[in-house]
Amino acid sequence: MASSIVFDNAILLSHNVFKKGYGCKLNDLSIRDYNTGGFNDKIVSLDLDSYEKSVNPNSQNNTMDAAIGISNLQNNRRVNKRLLLVELRIGYDNADNIKGSELRHKSFHSRSILGREINIDTDDYFIFKNRIIHEAKNRVNKLALENGYKDKWHSLTVEEFNNLILDAEKLPYQPINDPTNISAEIKSCGNDINSIITISTKWLQEARNYVYRYNVNEAEIICNTSIQSLNDIIKKYHFDTIESEWYIEDLISDFKGVLLSANKLREMV
Repeated sequence: MASSIVFDNAILLSHNVFKKGYGCKLNDLSIRDYNTGGFNDKIVSLDLDSYEKSVNPNSQNNTMDAAIGISNLQNNRRVNKRLLLVELRIGYDNADNIKGSELRHKSFHSRSILGREINIDTDDYFIFKNRIIHEAKNRVNKLALENGYKDKWHSLTVEEFNNLILDAEKLPYQPINDPTNISAEIKSCGNDINSIITISTKWLQEARNYVYRYNVNEAEIICNTSIQSLNDIIKKYHFDTIESEWYIEDLISDFKGVLLSANKLREMV
C-alpha cells in the first residue's frame, strides 16, 4: 500500500528559523499576502519571505513563501521526515508571467537559507488559483524541463494541495496485526478447548501490551476480532461439557475488560 503524505508540524520546532519567531500557519500567510485562504488551518509553516527580509534587508535574492514539515505515514508511523517548499502564486492572473529563472532562484536560495538542519524534499510546489491552473501546469512543466527541474516543479490549486498533504489524525488506522489472520488462528482451534485457551490467551496478552504502549486502536481491533471469533466458535460447536463454554465466555469477558481499559485510556489522551 502506498504511503500517504501528511503534514508534520513537529519537524519545524527544532529549526533555527522557527526558533527565531518565523513560524506561522500556512493559511494565515496566504490570507496576509493574498486575502484568501483555504489551506488546512492546522498546517504550520516557516515564513521564509519575512525571515529573509529580516536577516538580509538589502538582499536581492527572493525565497519561496514557506516551508512546511511533512512525512510519509506507513503502518501508522511517520517516516522520511522533511521540509517541503511552497510558493503561493494565488495572485497570478496570467500564467505567461511565470519566469523559470525566478522559480529556479527562489528554490535555490530557499534551500540555502534553510541549510542542512532538516532534509528538504527535492520537489517544489506552486499554488495557483483555479481559473488559471491548467495554463499554469503547462507553463511550469515547460519551464521545469528548460531549467533542469523535470518532475520536480508541481502546480496545484489550494484544493489539490489539501488533497495531497493530509492530516494524519483523519486517516483510517492501519492494523499492525491483520484481523483476518487473528480470526483464522482462533477459529482453526475448532472445538479443542485447550487450543482455544492457548491461542486466545496469547492474543489477550497482545491486546494488553498495546494498551500499555498507548496503542488503543490496535488493542481494540484485537479484542473485537477475538470476541467475534470466540462467539462464532460457541455457535458452531457443541462442547461435551458446559465448563468448556464457560472457559470461552471467561475469555470473552477478559477481552471486554481490555476494551474497557482501552476506552478509558482513549478518554484520557
